[in-house]
Amino acid sequence: MKKRHFLLGFLALSLLLAVGISVYAKGSADGEVSVVTERSYFSDFEVKEQKVHLYCHVALRNDSGSEKTVQLTALFPADDKRLLTEREVSAMQGDKPQSFLVPGNATVEFDVDFVGDFAGTEIKQNRLLPEIRIIEVSE
Repeated sequence: MKKRHFLLGFLALSLLLAVGISVYAKGSADGEVSVVTERSYFSDFEVKEQKVHLYCHVALRNDSGSEKTVQLTALFPADDKRLLTEREVSAMQGDKPQSFLVPGNATVEFDVDFVGDFAGTEIKQNRLLPEIRIIEVSE
C-alpha cells in the first residue's frame, strides 16, 4: 500500500514538474527575438580610417506573432584594448546604428557590420561568433 502511494505521489510530482518546466520555457521564449547560433557566424574584419569593421552573418528568430525592430551590439572581449578600444561594438549603417526588422514567427538572416574604434593592433584574436545583444526599439 505504501509503495502504491509513493508511486502515485512520485508520478504526480514528476508530471507537475514537467508541465511547469514546459510552461516556463514557453513563457520565457514567447515574444522574444533571439540569435540562431547554428545559422550565424563571424565572417571577416578590416580596419578603415581608424574604425574596425567586424562582419558577421546573423540569423534572428522572432517567436512573437508581431514584427519587431531591433538593434544589435556584439561583445569582443578578447579584442578589447588590442584590436578594439572597447569590447562592445554596435551594428552600424554608415554613421548610424542599424535597425533590423524581424517579422513575427519568422527567422531572417542578415549580413551585419559591427563597427568600433581601432586600438592599434590589426590582429583578431579569434574567429568565433561574438555574444550578440538584442535591443528592441520602437519605431
